[in-house]
Amino acid sequence: MELTGQFDRQRLSDLLRGSTKKMTVAVFANKMGVSQASASKWINGRQVPRLKMIERMAEILEVPLHELWLDNSSEAMQDMYEVRLRKLIATQPEHVKAKILAMVAEELAKREKTSK
Repeated sequence: MELTGQFDRQRLSDLLRGSTKKMTVAVFANKMGVSQASASKWINGRQVPRLKMIERMAEILEVPLHELWLDNSSEAMQDMYEVRLRKLIATQPEHVKAKILAMVAEELAKREKTSK
């Protein structure tokens, strides 16, 4: 599945400047575990970070993930979270995957009953 929308570098820049911490690029890069050059490329739009890095940015800046995404439509957000969920499930042992799938099937059945 391909994500719709794109990373909002301007929002990242605004959050860094406007955060209560007023984070410098150096501090942000250190918290991200990347070089200052990499962080600068993201902020200046010369490079797009991977989704995993955008997730980390949201954690560090204490904002929801969708705040760093240009397309905040519900479809784009659903796509983004579906990609994240698929990656998470793929890393789980088979017995955990089976439990997750059973929970999803149960939830879908409940929703189908309530929509009738």
